[in-house]
Amino acid sequence: MQARLHDFVTEARIILEELRQTLHFLRELPQDDHRKPDAINGLFRQAHSLKGLSALFNLEEIAGLSLGLEQLLGEVRLGRIPFSGGVCSLIGRGWRILDDMVRLVGEGQGDDGLSEGPSLVRDLEDLRKENSQEGPADLSSMIDVSDAVIQGLSEYEESRFRENASKKIPLFLVACRFPLETFDTEFRTLGSSIREIGELLTTMPDTQEDEGDGIGFSLYFASGEGEKRVREKLGDYGKGLGRIPFRKG
Repeated sequence: MQARLHDFVTEARIILEELRQTLHFLRELPQDDHRKPDAINGLFRQAHSLKGLSALFNLEEIAGLSLGLEQLLGEVRLGRIPFSGGVCSLIGRGWRILDDMVRLVGEGQGDDGLSEGPSLVRDLEDLRKENSQEGPADLSSMIDVSDAVIQGLSEYEESRFRENASKKIPLFLVACRFPLETFDTEFRTLGSSIREIGELLTTMPDTQEDEGDGIGFSLYFASGEGEKRVREKLGDYGKGLGRIPFRKG
């Protein structure tokens, strides 16, 4: 049993260190930095990973607090709760308590030796209730894209489209076709180029079969850079660049 808990402590400390670094990165970012959504999504995944790991080892207090953080971050990543100073402070408080819980497990004392855990879980739930918002606007009323594209979006992807559209951040799509032998490398290179100038919102495969050899994709992204700068950054890929119009209203 102790050997298994040692494995838990090792993995949990890695996750918590990643969470700490991500939270520090977020605190340093400007309010509208295009890297912010990916970082918030990273926090969500880290809380989710710790929840699953602690549940696997039957550490209910750690799992419960991790779940509370995951649920809050789930609302934040979907744009239902702003990533405010209060939210940031609660997550930092959660990290400190979880770090202490993991330390106690490593010392053989279990994960239920701290009274702050249940109190923070209640605070997280209260914050979620206080910041609950009405249902979001219909995305098709905001941007001019096909119903097929909207129906193909995950809830998270749709929320990111909606957030950028509400701020009138220019939306683009770039249609590309990659040779089979270089697909992996070229696809990653293009994604990295987009992330340097904006937020990659989704990628969708080209379902047409009469376009010749290779694999076709359309990449949708938001960028506050001018179109000329976007084309320069994308290089040859910029030949397939197009703007997504906003609907009037």
